[in-house]
Amino acid sequence: MAILPMSLMAASSLTIFNQNIGLVREVLPLTLNAGENVLIHTPVASGIDPNSILLHPETKGSFKILEQGFEPNRPSRDTLLKKFEGEKVQFLVTEAGQSDRILNARILTANGEGSIVEIDDTIRFGLPGQPIFPRFPNGTRLQPAIVWTLAAEHPTTTSASATYLTSGLDWTADYTLVSGLDGESVNITAMVAITNQTSRDFEGSHIKLMAGKISLARPEGQFRENSRVMAMAAADSTASQIEERSFADMHLYTIGRPVTLRSGEMKQVEFATATGVRAHRIYIYDAQAEFIPIHMGGDPLQRLTNKEFGSRAGTRVDVFREFENTKKNSLGIPLPAGTFRFYEKDGSELEFIGEQRITHTPPGETVRVATGAAFDLIGKRIRQDFVFDHATKTTTEQIEITLHNRKDSDVFIHVIEHLSRGTNWEILKSNMKFERLDSNRIQFVVPVPAGVKKSVTYTVRYSC
Repeated sequence: MAILPMSLMAASSLTIFNQNIGLVREVLPLTLNAGENVLIHTPVASGIDPNSILLHPETKGSFKILEQGFEPNRPSRDTLLKKFEGEKVQFLVTEAGQSDRILNARILTANGEGSIVEIDDTIRFGLPGQPIFPRFPNGTRLQPAIVWTLAAEHPTTTSASATYLTSGLDWTADYTLVSGLDGESVNITAMVAITNQTSRDFEGSHIKLMAGKISLARPEGQFRENSRVMAMAAADSTASQIEERSFADMHLYTIGRPVTLRSGEMKQVEFATATGVRAHRIYIYDAQAEFIPIHMGGDPLQRLTNKEFGSRAGTRVDVFREFENTKKNSLGIPLPAGTFRFYEKDGSELEFIGEQRITHTPPGETVRVATGAAFDLIGKRIRQDFVFDHATKTTTEQIEITLHNRKDSDVFIHVIEHLSRGTNWEILKSNMKFERLDSNRIQFVVPVPAGVKKSVTYTVRYSC
């Protein structure tokens, strides 16, 4: 039987999903003898899913797979004790108030602290000290390995493609948006950040990035490596080095040059730039956004009669930037999920003004990203009247919203109201036009001149 230790000599290729999962493909050159051959392939990623291992011969019928398996082979005190069963091993004995000493003992049964050892013709349960092993036993590997037993009818030189899934490979998109001088446009630089939290390096690998959610038979991150400090590699910024295309209801991004991704490393690669993207600034006052979920559920009649329902309100006016992901707006590309970071120019310097994550966004969709809260805009919401009619089981409320603009410029503030007290509602009167957003939300777009207060009032009637 021939034993073929195999370290990867050909470049690997990776497909990385943004779910902490990667598909590793490696081409293994093989020189097989007639009969059985044992192929030991190392290093492999320690987060490997052993059930996903595949080995395909380049030439059909050149060999058969008799067995395949994964050996973690992470040497530890207990695994080495097991390998030295029946042999004498030195132990370092440390006792309080005494000098350290070396003791020789034969390991009869290895079971960690429950081991049985022989010392000077006596039997002792437990380890007498810290074991000092003379060597690594033959066959001990310091890295995880895949082991195949292959059968070949005659000597042959060929190659095979090995693939497996592993946790610890991940990627995300990072977007830098810098506001133009007009305040209504941004320049966008999009990077992909690839992370390797596996136990092995990938040298000169061809990398594809899959955007979209794949179905996993196990909980996401089940094989996730322990967190570690990650080295930040220099960003690659060669123009147009990533090709994007649709693939199996998802989007596939192929990096056009080999990338070295070492264990514990994060590397960024630029995949898109856009200048002059129209990104309007939008102010939104959603007074009950953080309070309404507290009151949802329960008996509908209780919501109609409970005067406190919907009475809590915030004063913050949020700032958003909104843009169309279209070719007309200098974009029109699939935007993978990631973080948008906004900067504005202060003379020749850039100042950070906020960030928010987005989900996967196809072309043609509108992107709205929160950047923070407006310092000089304040909202106030109060209930002016509340009446419950027992005969008709209806509730009538009158709401007043006051907007303060302390800026030195005019603004439009989008006021969002949650009409969640009853399943049926009707606006009886309002001092401004409104838009129905969905089954329980309406929106007023209110022009508020600089230094002015503006009020919105409306009366709503609810029924079960």
